[in-house]
Amino acid sequence: MPAITTTDLNNAKLDVDHISDIANSPELTVTDRLGHTKRTIAGINADINAAADLVLNRVGYAVPVAYASGISLTLASQTVDYNNVIYAPLSSELPFMTSAWVTDVVKFRVIQVTDGHLINYTPDRPGSLPTNVQDALRLRVNVEDFLIAGEIDATGMLERAIASGAGEILLQDKTYSISRPLYLDGGQTLKGMGSAKTIILKTTTTVGSGSTPARSGSVIDSYAKNAIIILRHANNGYNYNTTLDGIQLKSDGYIVEYGIYAPRMTHALFKDVYIFRCRYGFVTHDAWLNTFIKVIANSDSIDPEGVPAVGATAYGWTNSYGFWWKDDGSGNPTGTSLNAIDCWARDCSYGWHIYGLQYSTLNSCASDNISKIPYRLHLARLTLNSCGTEKAQIGQGSYSIETSYVTMNSCQSQTQRGSASGTTAGLFISGGRVVLNACQFEDFTVANATYNVIIQSGAKVINNGSMLPANGNAFIGFGSGSQLIDNTTVPPTIRSEASGSLARYVQGRIRDNEVIEKSNKSVPSAGTTIATFTCNGSGGVEYAAARIKICWFDSSFASAIGISNIEVLCYQDSATNYRQVVNASVNVGAGNSYTTPPTYTLTRSGNVWSLVMTPAHGDCTVRTITAEVENVNGFAVALT
Repeated sequence: MPAITTTDLNNAKLDVDHISDIANSPELTVTDRLGHTKRTIAGINADINAAADLVLNRVGYAVPVAYASGISLTLASQTVDYNNVIYAPLSSELPFMTSAWVTDVVKFRVIQVTDGHLINYTPDRPGSLPTNVQDALRLRVNVEDFLIAGEIDATGMLERAIASGAGEILLQDKTYSISRPLYLDGGQTLKGMGSAKTIILKTTTTVGSGSTPARSGSVIDSYAKNAIIILRHANNGYNYNTTLDGIQLKSDGYIVEYGIYAPRMTHALFKDVYIFRCRYGFVTHDAWLNTFIKVIANSDSIDPEGVPAVGATAYGWTNSYGFWWKDDGSGNPTGTSLNAIDCWARDCSYGWHIYGLQYSTLNSCASDNISKIPYRLHLARLTLNSCGTEKAQIGQGSYSIETSYVTMNSCQSQTQRGSASGTTAGLFISGGRVVLNACQFEDFTVANATYNVIIQSGAKVINNGSMLPANGNAFIGFGSGSQLIDNTTVPPTIRSEASGSLARYVQGRIRDNEVIEKSNKSVPSAGTTIATFTCNGSGGVEYAAARIKICWFDSSFASAIGISNIEVLCYQDSATNYRQVVNASVNVGAGNSYTTPPTYTLTRSGNVWSLVMTPAHGDCTVRTITAEVENVNGFAVALT
């Protein structure tokens, strides 16, 4: 401390008072008249006690004695044992005589714990329940704590962290290379720093091992899968409460088959999980009460034009799947109560391939750049809310719904390319029940051989304000017993046909929908034109469809001969490309000599089509002709 010099008596008095404060004040520091802060005797003693405690920590303590009243404590190195926890006295409390633990506890500090679960701990969060240090430490571990020097990859480190039994395993902002699948048995969380930061990279084709019986032993789930993560389950049970959060599961090239293989699971939460370059993103045979949030399955096996990637082809990837609820061969349902939110299948053959999933919901999910079927739903009961697909090459349908009960609300399809061959459609509905509410299925960019809609095998479809796809083959195809209840028209219309008839109807942007009639038309035996269809010749897409009912008699009206139901389609999709289809179903009346029905032919001259009726038994007379007409872009339909 520098000397204080003064010739002023007032300053001298202040200096003497300052020295008195240094010697006698209980404060740790005081300030002199020049503004300098100095330690007091009390402050110096506090520094010495703190240093002494630090030294004692390093040099060791006396052998502890069991705590009891009447122990004289004079040294900081003395220790007592209370309920298997070792305490040393605080230097600031010495000396003292022990009396009762409830009052003495504040005079001690913990220096050794022989059993971690004996130390109470309450997390600093509202509503948290008291626990103990040992259990709290077991709740969360850092995977880096399990690293052994010299290990080639992270497989062993991750396996040891999982085997520790910790409820939550923290992964850092880095790539963890593994050489074999990781097994999760339930009740654990793998938590990364985000799917763009924490990456588990599988660098080999090594498969897992072992198997577990399921469905009362009728099915065996094999774990011999080339997978990144395998969720194992108990015998004839399920994997419970597994969470994956903020992690990317990546194949080193196109060598890994499964991102996540979870044959039987429940109460799982997958959040911010990105599965990249795996042939099958997620696969299960039975999963119930699970939540997926922002899960992406990107096989990266299809380019934007639907062409398989070279790497995927080299490894024999003829098909790849984003999310797959797969029949295990038993034919049983594959689960219930899935809630998928903002999930995305992309760049693969099949986006969402769902068999047998019941009462589940896809919310704002997507399936983009798909080479075959974006959504294939089979024997499922689902609700799709605001789901969509873009850039798909139709393999069967953008939405292929087979023997399923499905409600679609505000779903969309965009930039769809039709297939070159086969029975395919923008909407392919075979069996079951489907409700379309305010959906928008945009026109095909390239139609090829694809229908707009196919409804078959007894399917019932209700359309409430949805725009069905157009620009395809301009047909709706109906199979036996199928119906489309179209509430977009006033009044609502029901369209259906039995198999054996033409069973195709135009569906697109209909401008006119009218009924026209004509009575008492003579038809000579050589035949005559009964209806014409004329396009305006603009060169755009134009079509007309008519359902014509003809009641015909003999030439004297003496006898009703029969009724003809005719379906006609005239279609122009360019200035030089025309198509026409005609089909007639004729009922010849019984008890008369007219046993052979007339024939109907559709011929075209330029932009005019003519429907010609030719009687088989000489002249006849058509009593009434009724035509229900649909046309678009200027087609004119007339009964002659």
